[in-house]
Amino acid sequence: MFKIYTSGGIQRRRDGGRRWRVLLDKFARRCKLDIEFVHPPDTVNPDFSLRTDNQLLYDNPTAWYKKHESVELEDLRRVRESDANVFYYDGNTGFGTDREFLEAYNGNKPIYFIRTVPKTSVQHWVMWRVLHLKDTSPDRLRTFTSLPEFRDFLKVHFPAGGKKP
Repeated sequence: MFKIYTSGGIQRRRDGGRRWRVLLDKFARRCKLDIEFVHPPDTVNPDFSLRTDNQLLYDNPTAWYKKHESVELEDLRRVRESDANVFYYDGNTGFGTDREFLEAYNGNKPIYFIRTVPKTSVQHWVMWRVLHLKDTSPDRLRTFTSLPEFRDFLKVHFPAGGKKP
C-alpha cells in the first residue's frame, strides 16, 4: 500500500488540522484506494498535542523543548517512512509544515502540493523549491488548487485494487 504523509497547519487551525485529513481518510476508504494516509502524531494522539503548550514554555522551558523535540522527530520519521507527501497550504501553516516540506524535498519524495492561497502567502523558500521541482523534476511534483482536485487525481492514480493507469 502506498503511504502518503499529510502535512499542513495544526496549531493555527481551530480544528487542529484534523478536518481535511479526516476527509481524505474517508475518501480513500469509500473509494477503496490503494493508499494509506499517514498523519502527524499531534493530529491523532492527544498526548502529542502542542496546541495548549504556550504556558509550559514559560513555566518549564525544558519540558516544553523536550515535548516539541519529540513531536518534531516523530513527524520527520513519518515523512521519511512515507512514499510521498501531500502539503496543504491554506494560510494556516507554520514551522512544522515548512520543515516537513524540506524533509520531503531533500529526501527526493514525490510531493503533492495543494495551495489554496496566493503564491505570495507561501514561504518564499518553499515556493522557490516548488518552482525548482516544477522545472527540474516535474515527475516529483503535482500541484493542485483544491482538495477536490487532489481527490480526483487520487482516484485516477491509486484506484481500488492497485491497478494504476
